[in-house]
Amino acid sequence: MPAPSSASARSPSRIAGTTTSARTPGGNLTAPRTQRDFPPPAGSPDGRKGLRPYLKQQSGELAARQTEAQRRLRQGWKRDVKRFWNWVKRPAVLGTLFLGTLGIFVAMVGFSAALDYTNRTEFCISCHEMRTNYEEYKRSFHHKNISGVHVGCADCHVPKDFPAKYIAKIAASKDVLHHLLGTIDTPEKYEAQRLVMAQRVWSHMESRKSKNCRGCHDFESMELEEQSRRARRKHTEAVETGDHCISCHKGIVHKLPANYDG
Repeated sequence: MPAPSSASARSPSRIAGTTTSARTPGGNLTAPRTQRDFPPPAGSPDGRKGLRPYLKQQSGELAARQTEAQRRLRQGWKRDVKRFWNWVKRPAVLGTLFLGTLGIFVAMVGFSAALDYTNRTEFCISCHEMRTNYEEYKRSFHHKNISGVHVGCADCHVPKDFPAKYIAKIAASKDVLHHLLGTIDTPEKYEAQRLVMAQRVWSHMESRKSKNCRGCHDFESMELEEQSRRARRKHTEAVETGDHCISCHKGIVHKLPANYDG
């Protein structure tokens, strides 16, 4: 039988149960042996039984350690909750929480009341600059009509939804600055700025698709058959094309600027 090659002597077999040879320090080949003859892995408690009992034991120990870690975690969580509750029950902390909650409630109520007050038409015209457009408003159907429906300044100019309502209120703070600067404190100055102010309002209404207008004027609620032929045609076209109120109805309450080219 020919001697095994040096390559086969250096490379152990990759198939379990096959034989392999080893070379002694003197260079001689030893007798073939199987993988069952190799020593058990380090740490194995019983080399005769192999890896299975050892791995089973290690798996049990790992599960026990995990269970213990979970138990300690639950105990730590309960301890932290109890410690926090004991801290909250201190009179100083309870007093601070009560005063803080009361302060937030008062601030919210006060802020809401301030918003309602500044939405009143009387507040809007308290500055003399608003007298010019207020006189125009009093001659419109939004102020007085046969059905008795009254529309105030905020109904058209202040959004009802959040957060647009608060954004509009913050943006309106610039009017205080212009009041102090006297930007439109005379009829002549007002007329000079009328187009700029009107375009700003129209742009805002366009961006919101006349949402404030549609709070009262809803296409679906209109009796088109009772309208004039022109109004019926325009409203039908608006529904089909997606147009909205301000697209056509400019200058209804306040007169159009003299230099408006619409």
